[in-house]
Amino acid sequence: MQNFSATGMLLTATEDPANEKSIHIHVKPGSQKIIPEIAASGEIMRVESSDNEFVVACKLTNISAT
Repeated sequence: MQNFSATGMLLTATEDPANEKSIHIHVKPGSQKIIPEIAASGEIMRVESSDNEFVVACKLTNISAT
């Protein structure tokens, strides 16, 4: 995850999600527990290729603390 906001997320992936239209994400807190555990779903808005990775921009439609 590169960037996270109340309405969207920017992340990198090793596989091209070009054929996918939706995304489901489960984020677990790291050892420092800076952020709570959350689940989110939304739409993939844009995919760009960059140095053997794919930058994926997502519009989040549902976010919940788990």
